[in-house]
Amino acid sequence: MRTSLFILFLLSFHFVFSQNQIKKSPTPNWVNSISFEDKDVNSENGGFQYLLLDYQDNFPEEASYKHIAIKLLNSNGIQSNSDVSVVFDPSYQKIYFHSLQIIRNGEVIDKLNLNNFQIIQRETSLDRSLYDGSLTAYVNLTDVRENDIIEYSYTTKGFNPIYDGKVSGTVYHQYAIPVNHIYTRLLTDKHDHFDFKLYSDASNPEIKEYSGIREYVWNVNALDFKLYENNSPPWIDIHKKVSFTTIRNWEEVVNWALPLYTYPKESVKEIARSIPQKKDTKATITSYIRFVQNKIRYLGFEDGINAFRPHSPEKVFNQRFGDCKDKSLLLVSLLRNIGVEAYPCLINSYLKDSIFSELPSVNAFNHCIVNFNYEGKTYFVDPTISDQEGDLDNLSVPDYGYGLLIKSNETTLKAIAPTPNPSVKVKEIITLDSINGNATFWVTTTYTGSKADATRSYFNSSSRESIKQDYTEFYRYLYPRIETANIVDIIEDDSIKNTVVVRESYTINKIWEDGTSGNTIYCDIYPIVLEPYIEYTKATNRKIPYYLGDPFTYEQTTEINMPETWNGDNMEISVDGKYMKYSNTTNCKGSKITVTHDYALLQSTVPGDSIETFLNHIEEIKNELHYYLTYDPDRAKFKVSWISVLLVLLSVGLTTSLSVFLYNRYNPAPQEPDTNKAIGGWMVLPLIGLCLTPFLLLFQIFSQDFFNHNIWVGVYNAETELPSTFLFVLGGELIYNVFQLTFSIFLMVLFFKKRTSLPHLISIFYIIILVGAVGDFLALKFLLPDLYAQSDPEESFKLILRAFVGAVIWVPYFQISERVKETFTKTSKNKTRELSTVQNQTI
Repeated sequence: MRTSLFILFLLSFHFVFSQNQIKKSPTPNWVNSISFEDKDVNSENGGFQYLLLDYQDNFPEEASYKHIAIKLLNSNGIQSNSDVSVVFDPSYQKIYFHSLQIIRNGEVIDKLNLNNFQIIQRETSLDRSLYDGSLTAYVNLTDVRENDIIEYSYTTKGFNPIYDGKVSGTVYHQYAIPVNHIYTRLLTDKHDHFDFKLYSDASNPEIKEYSGIREYVWNVNALDFKLYENNSPPWIDIHKKVSFTTIRNWEEVVNWALPLYTYPKESVKEIARSIPQKKDTKATITSYIRFVQNKIRYLGFEDGINAFRPHSPEKVFNQRFGDCKDKSLLLVSLLRNIGVEAYPCLINSYLKDSIFSELPSVNAFNHCIVNFNYEGKTYFVDPTISDQEGDLDNLSVPDYGYGLLIKSNETTLKAIAPTPNPSVKVKEIITLDSINGNATFWVTTTYTGSKADATRSYFNSSSRESIKQDYTEFYRYLYPRIETANIVDIIEDDSIKNTVVVRESYTINKIWEDGTSGNTIYCDIYPIVLEPYIEYTKATNRKIPYYLGDPFTYEQTTEINMPETWNGDNMEISVDGKYMKYSNTTNCKGSKITVTHDYALLQSTVPGDSIETFLNHIEEIKNELHYYLTYDPDRAKFKVSWISVLLVLLSVGLTTSLSVFLYNRYNPAPQEPDTNKAIGGWMVLPLIGLCLTPFLLLFQIFSQDFFNHNIWVGVYNAETELPSTFLFVLGGELIYNVFQLTFSIFLMVLFFKKRTSLPHLISIFYIIILVGAVGDFLALKFLLPDLYAQSDPEESFKLILRAFVGAVIWVPYFQISERVKETFTKTSKNKTRELSTVQNQTI
């Protein structure tokens, strides 16, 4: 009870003290009085419109004056502007209200009553575990009506003492909403250094000097508002603005920060003794990094000077929490304690490389990391990232661009070398138990770099049951009848390479879906993990770059084990762009289908004039993501194709007739004395090939289902430019194969009978095989370009090469070989002509 009362007493004292920080006073004498006009108001621009934004800063007196007038156009404007609030830090600031009134139809209604003000501590950065100690003084205005003008003015006295007299800031002369009048006035000591920089065509100021003061005044109309486009990079600022600073260069920022990052070295030795030491320096460095990242909680109290000055390493270690500055200084102190050169490094996580366009300022940074050097190499590490792994060679740090080392004599920003792009590799195995049945679904995903860090953090912060539920719901979009995951867990976590491997296992009930016509069923194989990585908002005719996110690579292999042999096309598709690359392959072999998807985001932004091309490439990719297994029970039943039978009979009949004719009528005279030599020597090789040819051709004809009526129907309905041409080529291939088969049998007969016609006819046969292979390739390429694009040209080239080599070797052999001439000497009369008889007849 006493403890509760004590806490209430402290809170009461705090808010009473804060209440005393808000006072009522006349407008300071140094302020220029600025009036406003109620005109150029357009209700189409929203529920309210600013008539005046009057900002005047007096740096020598550490005072900032604000004077604002807002016209409320409808109920939405009343809802969002009936509260007047001021944020301040009670440790060094006081608020003086000069006016708070409502102007209604020219009548002024005074609303300034300090008793109506309330003090609250909102902590707008609480979601990032940061407490800045700032308070908000606000008053809720009563009796606010449409077309009222709310006008108020106040002065904030006191600058953060940590600045040590250094001043910097930014004032905007354009917003995403129209503003009738923006008045900006800066008063500086004329002897002080003061720089300003204009952005986005902001106007130059009027400059005056008087009584030791230099005055800068901007008096602008800001009705020409600008809206940000979707996916604008965080470092892009499209509005007119003016930045100013009293700091000459980055070295001056370093010299300002150096005293803030000092610490008692003796205390660090005690801290180091509390952390287990490793056997070598490299391992100890990694151990210190992991200790600060994982054992020191990220939490910051950044009120007043604590917004810039880190707490001592000893305090951070003992309390086991700290913000980015605290954690960075602790890690720096530990590394220095073992002789490693290390420094805090200030960075801006939003500006990245664009920080070079900023003026030197103590407010230019919003984050702190660590730089250290070891064995001739420079490393950067972010001590605020928990659940990170990897040795020094595999440290992952976000793309921060450039940073400022808090190091003596440091004069410029230092480049932070980017780490290798993270990757996601997915291996899926889908095994179907039957057509129109169920399936088992295994997924193995390997993450590297920052993707591994994020996955590890997710598993460390979530229960296994909630993870299973999340994963199952994710896949349920694709497979509605999927059962809750059997397994979802990390099966490998490599602390050296910083890789995480996650294994998943599911059962999918009735993976097949009913088609839209007849009894057709289908199964959709889709890379659902890739989908969110390529979702981008539509955008055309942009003027500023389009932000895509950090570059990464994605690879997916899906193996589908079918319950039976599956006929499918092998395909390869690629989409190559300047900012991304994608490829998709499909391979069908027996009952196994393999589908791959490879995607790489190469850059984080796309110029505005290139976004349409990029998004068109993304649409091309999306059109190729689905792979459908389609099954029609009616078409699956075998039906004899009478067209095939007719073509076979026609080809057999014509080839047989030709063979009979050649057998009886074509009897070349022997070229050498008939020694009646037996078949032997090199000619055995073509004979073996000739004997195998009928069997190979029969296998080819029946394996390609030429006699299945459904195949011909499928060809006719195929998505090609000319289905009739496809049928013509298919029929021609059947006729050609049957011709080869029949004619090869005829050649076998001639071969074994050692007929004189064999050398010439088999040479013609080899030439026909070569011409047929070339013709098949040309027909595919020029008559069926769609099918050619999906085929593997290498197989055609191999076939042509084999036919060419066979013709080159065996055609000359059968034409000039003496052994051939002495073996094939018989004619249709089945007798051998003796050389002597021929000579006698000649004489």
